[in-house]
Amino acid sequence: RGMSGIEAARNYAETLAATRAALAPPGPPTRQERLAALLTKGLACAAERKDFSLAQRLGKAAALVAFDMIEPGHVAGTHVVRSQSTPDSWHEIDEHGQCGCRWAQFHPEEPCTHRLAFSLWQRLEVATA
Repeated sequence: RGMSGIEAARNYAETLAATRAALAPPGPPTRQERLAALLTKGLACAAERKDFSLAQRLGKAAALVAFDMIEPGHVAGTHVVRSQSTPDSWHEIDEHGQCGCRWAQFHPEEPCTHRLAFSLWQRLEVATA
């Protein structure tokens, strides 16, 4: 509808364009959407295990990934992850995925925040490649 034929034609064209846009298939998920999906899956696993500490570390790890706090290390095959408690410090993840932070030394059976961040980052990089 419109006051004139020109307005009616414009309204019709806009309605068609809006309908096409609404019915178009969604584009590929963004990096943030993929990270959110990975975090959701990890939190579900932590909740199933009733492991609140793991859930906390996953949240911190996701923040490190979201803010690009992971970089290649100086040695081939290694990466460094920024410390959350000491922002000027970085923790190295070796080629086997092991972290040298103090938390990892005292809890070798559980992944530290840095290892979790590196794992999330790796999965995002594989999905992007």
